[in-house]
Amino acid sequence: MALGAASQADIVLVLGGPGRGASRVDWPPVSETPGSIGSAAEALGGLGSGHGPVALCGGEITLRQDLPELIERAAGVLGSGVGLYSDAWSLADKAALEPLQRAGLARVTVPFHSGRADAHDWLSGHRGAAQRTTRGLRRLLEARLDVEAEVVVTRPTAPHLEETVLVLSRLGVRRVTLRRIARRGAAEAEFVTLSPRFGLLEPYVEAAVRAADRLGVEIKVRGFPRCALGTGAARAISPAPVYVSADAALAERFQLDGERTAGPCQRCPGGPICAGAPLDYIERFGWTELRSLPVAPAAASVAGGVDRTDAAGDDIVPPPPRAGRPPATRVAFSVVQSLRPTLAGDPLVGLPNAAVVPSQRFSFRAPSEVACASCGDHGVSKQPEPTRGLRRRLVAAAQERPARFRIASAGSLAHPEWMELVRETKRLAFPRVELVCEGSALGALTKDEFHRLRHVARVDIALYGPDAASHDAHTGRPGAFERALAGVSRWHEVSGLEVGSFAVLHDETAVGAYARRWASGELPGTPAFRLSERGASLAALAGAAAALDPGPAQAALQALLPACLVEHSESVVPAPAAEPIWADEVETPGPPSGSDRFGRFLPCKNAPGCSRGARCPGIAVGWSLPEAGQG
Repeated sequence: MALGAASQADIVLVLGGPGRGASRVDWPPVSETPGSIGSAAEALGGLGSGHGPVALCGGEITLRQDLPELIERAAGVLGSGVGLYSDAWSLADKAALEPLQRAGLARVTVPFHSGRADAHDWLSGHRGAAQRTTRGLRRLLEARLDVEAEVVVTRPTAPHLEETVLVLSRLGVRRVTLRRIARRGAAEAEFVTLSPRFGLLEPYVEAAVRAADRLGVEIKVRGFPRCALGTGAARAISPAPVYVSADAALAERFQLDGERTAGPCQRCPGGPICAGAPLDYIERFGWTELRSLPVAPAAASVAGGVDRTDAAGDDIVPPPPRAGRPPATRVAFSVVQSLRPTLAGDPLVGLPNAAVVPSQRFSFRAPSEVACASCGDHGVSKQPEPTRGLRRRLVAAAQERPARFRIASAGSLAHPEWMELVRETKRLAFPRVELVCEGSALGALTKDEFHRLRHVARVDIALYGPDAASHDAHTGRPGAFERALAGVSRWHEVSGLEVGSFAVLHDETAVGAYARRWASGELPGTPAFRLSERGASLAALAGAAAALDPGPAQAALQALLPACLVEHSESVVPAPAAEPIWADEVETPGPPSGSDRFGRFLPCKNAPGCSRGARCPGIAVGWSLPEAGQG
């Protein structure tokens, strides 16, 4: 049995049961086996005292032959009248309704999808459904039952919410609930079609709430984040009912213990009524619409605004960085901006700024061409990301205007359109673009193609072994080592590009070979190391570093080690960690690629009391350090 906190809350006893079929909405749950009277009585008996009104639901509950007995049993357990959740088709018949009233029926909640009959019929999946529901509503009101209409807010019906409230008021309905559609049940397959976008919803819900106030209709709003609504609708937010079911599987299937949320929202204190952003919505549409608030009122002055036009009115300075501010997608935001006397060259003025990122990591999502799972980007993408979505992400990243833009992954140069996508970074005016990659694709470029990429400031290639045999074994592609070295060397000759290479280490065995090849000039750039996320002992690696001759290779390796393993750590500058990968939403960062020169580190357990903590990068992810109690 799934029970929620029942104190003075509406209770819905979910029994399951047959539905009428063809419905597009998400509720109520349909099951082949209706809950028994005995299980219903047991669930109701577990409620105790002090709860609010109780309603029975399950499929279309009026299709049950034992409904009078079920209501009578429930009323006897509760000592009061009970409610139903029903489309009211069967209840339009006086002969069918009166036995239910005698058994103890006191309230009915009726799904009423839209004041427009064709829209209601489409959502219910039955021609003539609106007419039959209307007849049922009239019969219930004539019988002086407590009637509530539940309006499931969908994308096609949201613009008509005010009209729907007006139609219900004319029928005589005095209580209305506006409820968000969830990705469950019949609505799961068409969630994108049915779910209204939060950024466009606010004016429609506000108009419906104002209409209800004007008509004397009690209105409640359920399932929407508070920030997706205007001030009037926010005051109408009501907590969801407590759902009770004797069938644990049914409760789990329909999340009857409450809608899952995607965690607390940023920049919002939350509240006892708003549970947060719905997970099903965030998974499909992202956080952007909820991040476009708060916005300063139009009357507020534009701090730091500058005139960004010349005498002829032409733009001469690009807009400022977005600085973590989401793009404006909400109608309310556009209205406020239109009331400002000037935007001072900043279309997002009024949104609170975050710090401008100095460095941004990006990837072109494509299957990795590196066989070694800890060197590549396995699990990221089975197919190349469509260029339309990639260009959209590039534009969003460019609006942040980082000082350094790093395209860093094993799969980026495996994308079939990688060259054209890199050229897009020039058109988007990134100040500095760097490529960090598995570099075998560079070996196939012509001189003209290198010239087309001359805006790239630096390229670093990942080395998975100090020689062709070991490197190619990791990539799974013979000749990859030679093609990468030849390509980066050729690029440097053609354009004078900064070039470098870094060794991806799984243990300490190849450290000496790498150092010798850098010292002899066989590997490009200055020595650099990256610790794979499937590594061995940091203590053994520190021993290999200590055995190197003092110089660039030793310093580069020691910068990745805990300071307690380095003899003269006071002279070592700890290596930086990889930035979170750029995504449209800060909630969805990806781990650094195995082919990014920067890796990840965890804080050492001894860091708070360690005198060397300021000079320590931490413990490399995937590596062990038993001496510090981290293995």
